Amino acid sequence: YFSRLDKTFFTLFQFMTLDSWSGVTKEIMVEYPWAWLPICAFIVVSSFVVINLFIAVICDSVAEVQRRDMEENLNQINSMLSMVEEKKEYDL
Repeated sequence: YFSRLDKTFFTLFQFMTLDSWSGVTKEIMVEYPWAWLPICAFIVVSSFVVINLFIAVICDSVAEVQRRDMEENLNQINSMLSMVEEKKEYDL
């Protein structure tokens, strides 16, 4: 699983996506019984990062929707103010 760089990256990607990570861990632990510690640490950290990426995308989308709504409201207020000003000028 860790003999070459490409295999290492694939194995780490497998751990990150939780794709049969327990089977790989069990095979590694036959030779290195302490290997569960860095593997579990990697899984916790990578899961935290992935979840934060999803949350960041959601927050960015919500902020964009709010910005568009604020711009739309501002445009409506400006158009109402211009109508009121025109009405005042007409009344004079």
